[in-house]
Amino acid sequence: MLYTDDEAILRFVPDYKINLVAPAEIDDEHFEQFHTELRELLKFIKYSKDKEKLDDVIHSDDTFKHISRKTADVINIVTGSELHFETGKDEVDMCKAIEDMRNDNIAIGEVKGFLEAMISLVKDGILTVTDAAKRANMTVAEFEEKTGLKA
Repeated sequence: MLYTDDEAILRFVPDYKINLVAPAEIDDEHFEQFHTELRELLKFIKYSKDKEKLDDVIHSDDTFKHISRKTADVINIVTGSELHFETGKDEVDMCKAIEDMRNDNIAIGEVKGFLEAMISLVKDGILTVTDAAKRANMTVAEFEEKTGLKA
């Protein structure tokens, strides 16, 4: 921030008007004032921390089924959503992208739970590392790397 009263300096400092948009402060009925995909971007940002409300907003608004790839990329970057989109397409279905992310997270959780069970069985002496690796469809080296256990 520039703090000076020196007229010699201030004459070189432009006096621009800045409009600050705070998505969390926008009432839902005011989103309709935006006539571009900025509306969907701001809605997504506003509700990105409330998964249930975000789900309701996205599934009740058909415009989220046809978001430009550029807007989807901005949503991803600004919210840190880590959504994955089909390559080579200029349009994104955010409903599908979120559903895919949830399915990926469920699958990751299931694998993690399975590996935790295998680790527990090895630690209890019920399975060997070799047997656990086989049940996890991994090589012994892969199993050792992922679990920290040694054969």
